[in-house]
Amino acid sequence: MRCALFLVLAVLVFSCKKDGDGSAPAVSIVLPVDGLQADVLDTVHIKVELSDDVALSRLEVRLVTTGQVPVMIADVRNTTGTSATVEMNYILYDTHVLSGQYYLEAKAFDEAGNESHDFALINLTEVPRVLKGVFAATTTPGFVELHRIDSAWNLWSFGNYQGDFTDLEVNSWWQQVAYTGSETGVFRSVSIDGNWAGWTMNALPSAGPYWGNVISHGRDWLVNFRANGLLKTYTWNGSSSVIYTANNAYHFRHFVVSGDKLFADMADFSETTRFMGVYVSDGGGAIQQTVINLNPVALLPRDATTIYAVGNENNQGKLLIYDYDQNGFWEPVALPAGKVLSATQIDASTLLIAMDNGTVYKFTYSPVGLLPWLSATAQHIRYDEAGGTVITCEGTSIKQYDYPQTGVLEQTVLADTAADIELWYNR
Repeated sequence: MRCALFLVLAVLVFSCKKDGDGSAPAVSIVLPVDGLQADVLDTVHIKVELSDDVALSRLEVRLVTTGQVPVMIADVRNTTGTSATVEMNYILYDTHVLSGQYYLEAKAFDEAGNESHDFALINLTEVPRVLKGVFAATTTPGFVELHRIDSAWNLWSFGNYQGDFTDLEVNSWWQQVAYTGSETGVFRSVSIDGNWAGWTMNALPSAGPYWGNVISHGRDWLVNFRANGLLKTYTWNGSSSVIYTANNAYHFRHFVVSGDKLFADMADFSETTRFMGVYVSDGGGAIQQTVINLNPVALLPRDATTIYAVGNENNQGKLLIYDYDQNGFWEPVALPAGKVLSATQIDASTLLIAMDNGTVYKFTYSPVGLLPWLSATAQHIRYDEAGGTVITCEGTSIKQYDYPQTGVLEQTVLADTAADIELWYNR
């Protein structure tokens, strides 16, 4: 009986001592020293010394911003006793981490839940952004085939899917390629490297096309539900967060994110009246809008408050600039006779505009100018900002041009005319 009572008292004393432990453990990063220079994807050797007056519990090491916002997940090591030295190799695995200053944070916990931390400053250099290849979509009645052109310009069949087609896009953040159907097809996202699984959404019966186009912006897919006038954001696994709404009896056509705003053109179901709408990041309806007398082929960002609208009016190509502050358009230069087929952006002041007269024109904003750049009928044109090249789709031919020169660097030929092409990057 005395023995049992002694055990109960011992447990109570230990419990009270543990609950009364108000002292945080001591923690010190021995390695690396402040100012370490490292590249993303490097492995950093870390040595941490920690102690506690009662009992240690665990150590967490993670990469954080200089504002102590976590950037990568923690490497957790359990610890015991009143002192410990922990050594580990911490892999800077996230290819999306940009160049700059960060902290390696070592956070120690004792068994009472008290915590303390130490920091080591680290200067990181990001993984260079490089073009991994090009995706192209071709169609045959009732089917969509995706093709992958790798960095050596080898052509591969990526997948053949049942249904129709509207638009193609690549999200390099998640390494996924996606396309929208029209009336019978689905929205389909497919993993490129196997790390982030794909997902699909089925179209619902509607009087006209159910899907519109799709773009990727950072971590998000922006998917156009043309049938009901909604534009929804999705992440890699099909989780939706923000919903933008077109005017009643209107649907979205083209859209682009510039600064903290979404700019989108919307048309009524007869395709006769169009508005440019401006939306904020939390979704909902347009915060302002104005009539746009243009059927856009592309909306391209210039800065936080102005965008380029390139398209056609009555079968004549036009280039307009929308000014958010003025809520209106102006025309910097008249395009030559003919229709715009496609357009791409070199930088904030330079565009390439492909027209059906067999010429790709180079537009410059300052000073304002328009000159022929390339003799080609490019149904689709994309600028590779990482490599400084231009990719075109000219019928069945996919070509890579030197820029600003016009020499052909690479090319491949599809069996059918491409319905769309998009660029694929490593991150």
